[in-house]
Amino acid sequence: VRSVNAAGLVHLFLGGASGVNIAGNQVVSQASRGVSGAPERGDRFGSAVATVDINGDGRRDVVIGVPQEDAGKKKNTGYMLLVPVGADGLVATESSGLSQKSPRSGGNERGDRFGYAIAASSS
Repeated sequence: VRSVNAAGLVHLFLGGASGVNIAGNQVVSQASRGVSGAPERGDRFGSAVATVDINGDGRRDVVIGVPQEDAGKKKNTGYMLLVPVGADGLVATESSGLSQKSPRSGGNERGDRFGYAIAASSS
């Protein structure tokens, strides 16, 4: 991404009853408008990807892992990004991030690599 080695990105191919629309390929990275952060060397944005209908609209949204994202001076704490999918594909401007920064999780720690693996279920 922008000549940043191993920053990472995700390609999304929309599909339906008639199959996958290769021409409708969309790309999301930390360089995408609405996505927090910036492409950084070694972040590995998209190392893990899962889809799940988070908002109940019948479309599978995309959860993207960024396991080597840094939190300030803490290296490789990790991060996950939820990108909703609308009728025309990714809606990166409505994306939201998730880290271990919340009080319940105990906070970001160096080397956690949060987002290294993702599993999702809407049931």
